[in-house]
Amino acid sequence: MQRNHLIAVVLASTLTLTCSLVGGIADVTDSPAPSDAPELATAEPTQLATPTIPAALDTLYAPYTSGGQQAWRLGPGEPVQVDLPVSIGSFYGYAQATDRILFAQTFSTHGAGPGPISVSDLAILDLGTGQVQALFPDNVVEALWAPNGRDLAYILARPSTFELHWLDSTGDDRLLARDVTFSWAISPLGDAIAFTRESRYALTIDPGLYVVGVDDGVEVKVSDADAQGYGSISDQPIWSPDGARVALPIWASDPTRVSLARADGAGAVDLQIDPVLAGEWWATVALANFIWHPDGEHLVAAPAVSQTEMGGPVPLVLYTLDLETGMLSEGQLIAEVGSLIGWDVPGHSIWVTSVEGIPERLALP
Repeated sequence: MQRNHLIAVVLASTLTLTCSLVGGIADVTDSPAPSDAPELATAEPTQLATPTIPAALDTLYAPYTSGGQQAWRLGPGEPVQVDLPVSIGSFYGYAQATDRILFAQTFSTHGAGPGPISVSDLAILDLGTGQVQALFPDNVVEALWAPNGRDLAYILARPSTFELHWLDSTGDDRLLARDVTFSWAISPLGDAIAFTRESRYALTIDPGLYVVGVDDGVEVKVSDADAQGYGSISDQPIWSPDGARVALPIWASDPTRVSLARADGAGAVDLQIDPVLAGEWWATVALANFIWHPDGEHLVAAPAVSQTEMGGPVPLVLYTLDLETGMLSEGQLIAEVGSLIGWDVPGHSIWVTSVEGIPERLALP
């Protein structure tokens, strides 16, 4: 389950929504990135401050391994498949606050940086106007929206390192960290980013899970968990709703582990399954995907296990979580699904896909 680092991975067309800057990256050197960051394109920040969001639409979903011009609108009613104004190469995320998509216009066909790693362009699609704002023409590994839907973070490939940047809606581009790898996530408040430094890459690093402040750029190592380059490109640290903790699946270890760390660096524990559940086929810490309940004390998880052959349905399980010990207990099998998408009504219902990839709503017990 090792990540495909070279760009020979032109098999899976990936929806990558990216926001792009005029001028792009003219000089791919190891000099501080803010000096060569392009200015924000013609869209005025004031225009983004009061976005128009369709009242009946809550989010937009596009499978990471797909590309093209179709996505799903998920809201209070039934899921609706929609045609996008442009074709997507790789989809990075949808910002509900501004009704915009962060993506790559072209699916990566080459690599850059140490290794190298697959890279492409970065752009923003405004669904209200249908306009595309190109941010960078190349060398972007991945990008994520901040919770406000206006700022974003991205990983940039340099000849000898990979850099984590923060780009705000005014065009201010700041370098937050170097020698980062590619499991990362922005905190619920948008004030910090959790990221990994992993061995098996051509980097001289201290492996582990780190948290860096967006405003001050101060790094804290919160866990020694080393993913070693294993896992899926969609793997990422998962923040607790209050931003106090962050969890990271580690597929390189045997057995698989999930490190649950305090975001301030005050300690980490590994998740474990209550021995009472040992006889259940779905009771495993191999949590390929999970979401945190708003109460911070429950998880809805889709473990990497199935009762059928590979590609069959996976279990959807509701667990109680002890934050101090990492114990997962009182597991309840909700259903068997294709995949877990995320919350519909937080704490009450969720979106999943069928094995055929069609979004469906499920109520929690």
